[in-house]
Amino acid sequence: MKNLGETSAISSRTYNLHKVTKIRYMKVRLKKDTSRCCILGSCIIDDTVIFTDYQNDKLKRFDISSSSLIDYCKVLGPYEVCRVGEREVAAACRDRRVQFVSIHNKLSLLRSIQMNHRCYGIAYSNDKLYITDLIKSLYMYDMSGNILKTVTSDKSGQPIFECSNHITFNDKKDRLFVGDNKKGLVCFNAECDYIETVTSSGVRPDGVCIDGYGNVIVINFSLQTIVQCSRDGQKCGIIVNNTRGNPQSVSIHHGLRKMFVGYYGTNTVEVYNLT
Repeated sequence: MKNLGETSAISSRTYNLHKVTKIRYMKVRLKKDTSRCCILGSCIIDDTVIFTDYQNDKLKRFDISSSSLIDYCKVLGPYEVCRVGEREVAAACRDRRVQFVSIHNKLSLLRSIQMNHRCYGIAYSNDKLYITDLIKSLYMYDMSGNILKTVTSDKSGQPIFECSNHITFNDKKDRLFVGDNKKGLVCFNAECDYIETVTSSGVRPDGVCIDGYGNVIVINFSLQTIVQCSRDGQKCGIIVNNTRGNPQSVSIHHGLRKMFVGYYGTNTVEVYNLT
């Protein structure tokens, strides 16, 4: 199946609320790390997971089954990371740069694109990059770094964001979700046209991801909760009601039904087994 490219499916499980059956802790600090880890982003690659460690300037790849480190590479202040092809990921970095990294055999630096704004959240679809600045904007670029669109306000001229952070597409790739921990879950189409802001009680997202079953998972930093939303962004229910701290990032391996939650200033990642 890997030789045929990426595959996807829309499951009838959509809207069934996940339940946690077990929690364990994955150690992500390396001997060479000089600071406590800060896992602001993560990305599932086959049966591995890549974490961004902002404080230690690294991308770290772990085997999911064994929780063992596979390899790592130095990247200056990575915030978020996303897959951009069969053998590449892209990391949004604190020096206003998008760094492309090979995931073939071992993690290794490739090209980079320098931006004129802060780069925080990052997503990829159909040869386009979508980037937030952690303030008030969403940007769409082609893969050469040419800006295609900048979004800051709705049709009436009102600001859309107060704190644009993590990004994900739904399973159909027809809705792009941007977390805003002040306003809610902000929804766009694939061309970055604003649709709506979901302001349900308890939806104040920092981290967002999809679960492989058509649902959007939202990490609420200030509320210390993990919430499940439908593929159009509407709240379905709470998966975790009280995290151990203020969560920053989330990703799910839908085949293994494992959810990875990263935090600022901790050396472990929470791994939730889901049903």
